[in-house]
Amino acid sequence: ETSLLERVSGPANMAPALEVVKRLAEDGLLTSESGVVRLTSRGRLISNDVFQEFLGLAADEHAVRR
Repeated sequence: ETSLLERVSGPANMAPALEVVKRLAEDGLLTSESGVVRLTSRGRLISNDVFQEFLGLAADEHAVRR
């Protein structure tokens, strides 16, 4: 089964996506426990910006495929 993170960021971007998760968790915007990533209260306030971090990875993958 494909994870949501993989579907959003693209299979080729899993390593960069995990780095984004780590960075956003360090910034207090996400938590990551047992493979489950969740927005924190602070992350929910700027959820569009947080999600954009992952959409940017997908856009990068799409540009490479062209």
